[in-house]
Amino acid sequence: CEENPHSDVKQIIRELCTSLENFDLRWANFEQFYVLELMNIESNARKRIVEAISLDKEMTGFEMRERLKGKVVLNSEVYNALRRKFAETCCQINSVANSEGKGRDDLNVDILIAAEGISRRISNSQSRAVRNLAERIKKSFNAVSYTHLRAHETREDLVCRLLLEKK
Repeated sequence: CEENPHSDVKQIIRELCTSLENFDLRWANFEQFYVLELMNIESNARKRIVEAISLDKEMTGFEMRERLKGKVVLNSEVYNALRRKFAETCCQINSVANSEGKGRDDLNVDILIAAEGISRRISNSQSRAVRNLAERIKKSFNAVSYTHLRAHETREDLVCRLLLEKK
């Protein structure tokens, strides 16, 4: 029996094509799974930012309504609950967003409340260092404002926020 070298080459090419098609199909399935996982991660991260924007907006509205009534918001349980949730959400964002692994999610609004108390009770002449630290804590918390968070808002977030505002 004489072998035909051309038929062997053709058979090898067919097997190679089949193998490459199978590899391509498996690779496409992997990429699809990978992309869906990335989209899920991004969606979860965006939820925290949208939540922080919503909480900040709610706090700002509460502050404005209470000021119009001539009330102080610091003693309000509702306002402090909003601030607590806002601080937790910002800490989660900080923890996830810090690419160097230095983000913290263990800080909470109690630190801010204590800093505000120190600012009210301690004068510059009593302890300038303690008062400065308290003021820096307050400024850090206030730096994460509605307008700052809005700078990270995407078109999808904007649509989501607009839909939420209509409710």
